[in-house]
Amino acid sequence: NDREKQMIFVLLYINCYITLSTMIGYMVTWILRTFYLKNMINIKVNWREHVISLIIVIIQAIFATLNNFFYIQIILAIVNIILYRRYLKMIFEKMLNRINYKKRNRK
Repeated sequence: NDREKQMIFVLLYINCYITLSTMIGYMVTWILRTFYLKNMINIKVNWREHVISLIIVIIQAIFATLNNFFYIQIILAIVNIILYRRYLKMIFEKMLNRINYKKRNRK
């Protein structure tokens, strides 16, 4: 019985370490890419917004590992979408403009 508890405990922490290592790898890649691109093109990064988003994603990953807080994960995802609403709006506008441009050129 103790052996089973230990295995469950180890499996829980393996998931946490996998999540943590993925997040650290993502952060390092993102930071290096940002600094590398800054030398090539004029790029403005809102660091505060991105750091808040990363913290939200970390908290969301912790709740996902615990498997009990589904509604909190949804709320955190919505907060992240609200945080990036300006960028999402620009993406959708560009998509609609491209669709409308293609429709106009077919006629």
